[in-house]
Amino acid sequence: MRFYRLGEIPARRDDLVCKASATGAFIWFIVFSGTGLALLLLGINGATIYGLNLPSGFFLYGGAATFGLLAWAAWGQIRARGKPTNWLLRCNGNGVVIKYRSFENWRFPAEDEQAVGFDYSEVAWIRTVREQRTAPGLGGNQNQQIQYLTYLDFCLADADTSALEAHLQAEQKAEPPGRFKTIYRDYPVDVLPGGIVRLRWRIDGGYGIHPSPGKVIQYLGRYVKTAGAESTRVDLTHPGNPSPEEGDAHILALAKSGDKMGAVKLTRQIYGSSLSEAVAFVEKLQSGG
Repeated sequence: MRFYRLGEIPARRDDLVCKASATGAFIWFIVFSGTGLALLLLGINGATIYGLNLPSGFFLYGGAATFGLLAWAAWGQIRARGKPTNWLLRCNGNGVVIKYRSFENWRFPAEDEQAVGFDYSEVAWIRTVREQRTAPGLGGNQNQQIQYLTYLDFCLADADTSALEAHLQAEQKAEPPGRFKTIYRDYPVDVLPGGIVRLRWRIDGGYGIHPSPGKVIQYLGRYVKTAGAESTRVDLTHPGNPSPEEGDAHILALAKSGDKMGAVKLTRQIYGSSLSEAVAFVEKLQSGG
């Protein structure tokens, strides 16, 4: 196990590089931009729908501004995914390097240690895991939402992952330089008991890493043992009377999966928090506070 700063990461031209695709973000950018522009033009020229003259004020200009902000957010995703820091896993004949800093946090200092490398002799086996996750919806437990996630697991020959865990905790407390800070509480790498390093590969309908985990398993299968794919079910809806530890663990699991909104909803259900209090609580949990 070796930790790398950005400029120290070994890279070869024949590396298999696994990263987030910009296709989805580009599609949303086109949709949001087009909708915002259409609403703006309707506001300028006036709009009549089904014989009704629509007011150009709040309805059209407000809608144009909203979709403009959404397009700006999508453009930020395109920009982040176009950076050379957009990758999660690099593989070659010598081993693998896992970048535990989210590509979205490309503004963070490059001199920070942000990736960990393993020789193939350090990896006992690899596998894919598909998880069905039930989380609270807008109406609480009576209106549940179901997510489907895919992970890539690396089981280490040495189950002592304390050094990696310390780096992951430090990453959760890292901040970019400057007065105006943009921080994405997105942590795509986790450590499970038994020396398993878990990489979040896909959330159906959203985040996704390419190529597919099947192709990565096929590539790595030349060097390490592969285990059969697993399927799991996780219920993160509000339990009857959770202990503080159980409630916080459920909230943190939702946030780390990329569903921060679900984590905020669950916080409000368990603790009766206001929206701002719940957001602050989730961010504190994510930062290790």
